[in-house]
Amino acid sequence: MPCDLKGGTTEWGEPIVTDFAEHLDECDAVLASGMMLGNGTVDTLFARVAASGRRIPITMFAQSGAAVARELLGHGIDALSAEPYPFFWLTGDAGPIYLYHGSRAR
Repeated sequence: MPCDLKGGTTEWGEPIVTDFAEHLDECDAVLASGMMLGNGTVDTLFARVAASGRRIPITMFAQSGAAVARELLGHGIDALSAEPYPFFWLTGDAGPIYLYHGSRAR
């Protein structure tokens, strides 16, 4: 389910929820933006997943926060798609994307 602090609807007309915590019980997995590192919600995500008692894998895709997110592999984040600066959209050129896998410590 799409979630963004601004809310709204997707291009397909699906609602975008503003509070992931209210809907986490409906999720089998989480695909999180690196923006969660900057807006202070990543700790809430980790705590809510841990409190759920279920195995909910978290994959993060990050640009600016890629180096920080990589340090969280095995400590909340299960997999990471990292795109370091300069991002592809700045020049339109091909750019590197790094994929990391880890397992969350329990």
